[in-house]
Amino acid sequence: MPIQEPTSALGLWPEVKAITGWPETDETAMVDLFFNWRDAAAAVHALTSSNLSGLANAWPDPAGQALLGKLGEVFTALGTVEQTMNELAGRAGRFALEVEGVKNYIHETINLSLVAFGIAATLPTAIGRAVQDQVVANAAAAITAEMTASAERIKAPGPIDHQQIIAELAAARGLGEHLLHLVQDNANTISAFADVAGDTSTGLSVVSDATLLGGPAGLLPKAGLEAVSSVLGWGALLGHGLAALGGAEVAPETFLLDGLGVASPFGTPVLLAHLGLDATEFATGHPMSTIVDDYNKYWRPTGDAVSGSDPLLGSYNPALNASASGGALDAERRPELLEERARARGDG
Repeated sequence: MPIQEPTSALGLWPEVKAITGWPETDETAMVDLFFNWRDAAAAVHALTSSNLSGLANAWPDPAGQALLGKLGEVFTALGTVEQTMNELAGRAGRFALEVEGVKNYIHETINLSLVAFGIAATLPTAIGRAVQDQVVANAAAAITAEMTASAERIKAPGPIDHQQIIAELAAARGLGEHLLHLVQDNANTISAFADVAGDTSTGLSVVSDATLLGGPAGLLPKAGLEAVSSVLGWGALLGHGLAALGGAEVAPETFLLDGLGVASPFGTPVLLAHLGLDATEFATGHPMSTIVDDYNKYWRPTGDAVSGSDPLLGSYNPALNASASGGALDAERRPELLEERARARGDG
């Protein structure tokens, strides 16, 4: 939905609008146009990238060579079409950003001017009206200057970077989007840290079970360890939930095991549940996300999972390994996220 006009409270905006006007362009439609032209250019590029060597080998006579020559001409023309499409896409994208920028600037200017305009209304009529006229003139001058500068930027020649446009379109607008993007950009890292928290919770709970072997004397250590385990267990459950909301792939059994860990007053049954699920891999061939899997990823990692960043623990620092593992997945996912957010600025 395009940005709507500012508030008409106190009558300020109608007076300013009479001087400056309001950009009628639907910036969301321009975003759609940017991506439509860009997608079309990509389709043309895929066509012109066709390998004709097979045709040349299969049809080597003069007629075949003539066809290849014609196809070469067509591909050359399509290359020009692709270039033009990309240029038009860039112009549409830049225009969308400029229109959005001007509309936001108008909103900011009007909102900042409302206080002075309202105070002026409380002054004696002659003085107050003069002050209000000056507020209107100042706001209109600022908006007109921004519109003029925007028009010059739109007309500026030269190549336009599509990736920069996508990054600007994808940028967060408002606190809510900033928080959402923060979770999405780090969803796999959050999930990895939740894995480690869940593993630690299970381990502490199992140790607390062992303290009961000492009889009544083990009740106090059991309670203390179980309290810490419970906090970590809830952290794992909430962390995995947050990660899933952010787009990370969290296995269903992970939530099942997290819930069992939080609900059970003993760690041994939870550990046995992990081991039982892990054993089903041999029967079904379907990988299961359990404490055994986490052990190989974070606690005793090998290959790419090794962070090797901790001078004390070396590659056996689960927090660093979780950060490295989740961070790599987040980095791989980020370009797709950026384009998804940018496309969401459009109507369609």
